[in-house]
Amino acid sequence: MKIGITGKLFLFVCSPGAAVVVVQGAAIRFVMERGFLGRSAESVQLDRFAELI
Repeated sequence: MKIGITGKLFLFVCSPGAAVVVVQGAAIRFVMERGFLGRSAESVQLDRFAELI
């Protein structure tokens, strides 16, 4: 089955968008698994504790 010019143009336009979505999803998963939210919450608690002292 041959892909026509319309199909090629569609793939050419949509491929970069799909690649960005996949890379962004992988990056978010990596950051969440590394405990980004936990570290940011700890820093807020430390800042509050420092203000009390």
